Amino acid sequence: MESERRGPPDKSAKRFSIFGPNDDSRVPGEALVELKPEAARRVTVSIPDASMLEGTGVKQLGLPDLDEALQDIHVRSISHLYLPSPPTLAGHTFVAEVGEESHFRIQYDPATSIDEALATLTKKGNRDVLSAEPNHWRQGMTAGSRHGSHHPRQWGLPKIDCPTAWQRTIGDANVVVAVLDTGVDLNHPDLRPHLVAGKNCVAFDVRPTPPDGYVLLGNYTGASGPPEDEVGHGTHVAGTISCERTSMDGVAGVTWRCGLMPVRVLARAYEQSTREVVPLGTGADTARGIRWAVNNGAKIVNMSLGDYDVNPSERSSIEYAVQRNVVVVAAVGNDGRSDPTYPAALPGVIAVAATEPQSQLASFSNFGDHVSVCAPGVKIRSTYWGGGSYTELSGTSTASPHVTGVAALLLSLNLGLTASDVTQIILGTATPLRKQPADPVPNPTFGRGLVNAEAALQRALGL
Repeated sequence: MESERRGPPDKSAKRFSIFGPNDDSRVPGEALVELKPEAARRVTVSIPDASMLEGTGVKQLGLPDLDEALQDIHVRSISHLYLPSPPTLAGHTFVAEVGEESHFRIQYDPATSIDEALATLTKKGNRDVLSAEPNHWRQGMTAGSRHGSHHPRQWGLPKIDCPTAWQRTIGDANVVVAVLDTGVDLNHPDLRPHLVAGKNCVAFDVRPTPPDGYVLLGNYTGASGPPEDEVGHGTHVAGTISCERTSMDGVAGVTWRCGLMPVRVLARAYEQSTREVVPLGTGADTARGIRWAVNNGAKIVNMSLGDYDVNPSERSSIEYAVQRNVVVVAAVGNDGRSDPTYPAALPGVIAVAATEPQSQLASFSNFGDHVSVCAPGVKIRSTYWGGGSYTELSGTSTASPHVTGVAALLLSLNLGLTASDVTQIILGTATPLRKQPADPVPNPTFGRGLVNAEAALQRALGL
């Protein structure tokens, strides 16, 4: 169990993340509980998933010892963590995914200490509880504000050799990329042709306790409504992955044809003192979003989000994705630190750092042994929320979708490639970069180097 000695975020140090490695990023009033399989079979209460969270009032599971523990921590609601996956047909019987019925999201009075709540659940419910973990905040990985003027061209695309790669493929609509983010502007004219059915997975408590100094705005309870962007972050990420230029002022994506699946896992948070808007969510919603995307046909998952603490549910969902042959890509963070961030540092994830036009590591980009590759991440022009607009953003959030786009080009060229094939091709064809001439490759600054679209496609073709 994690110690509660860590305090609220220290804002005296200059960084772009709400939380640093030594801050307590746990969500007050929330626990993620996995029951032992035998206990899950004894649950006698009908439990909704989080899309039905608001107003359900379910506060027990029908397991006496655990129900007593829930009462002690002043439970507010209980929901299944994961959305139901499509059942498989075994003979003439429909069979649910093994284990999904064992995972629950418990929301309790946030005045109750997190450590006290977790200890109560595991001690009193020890007959039934396999694990009780905190939920953690997750933030979009954009560094600073949008830029007012645009770069004369989309420098990132030629930097990773997209124009040459496009002579081989510009993408295939059958390759669907899940954008786990703030949602997407569903009416943006350049993105609308590429959109497939998505999902809103944001499910805060109806009385949330956001990080100190922030308030949540807009649609943030009960996973209700469409995956509509209320920040702009997800719209920008989506346009970098797949977009065809339709006007002189428009932009192109790394692919021009691949499908975009908006999975909303980050809401709109507002810092009152600075008037800053940030994308904010939790690891639980990210975990649910991954599974939903995999179950609904995504071939690649992009996560331009993260934090410095591991969420076990995210680890489990990424394992779920990898086992089902889905490529997972994530941003490493924007604090200029070597500390690993999650989900980027989890096994099976392509972890992406950000570079400047001169192929130097961006000043804000995190680094470290967990970095897989790097990609352009400074003043990246892409689609933006509201009125079919465009803007420039910087961050590892904008680097990650470049790598995701290259993965989509590879699958467009050959849908028979496995997720492991795609990962190894991207890593094996990156242009080596070094901070010092004698540095090895891979190295903690750039990983394997700068992603290269054309080299990756050549490798896939055996050229």
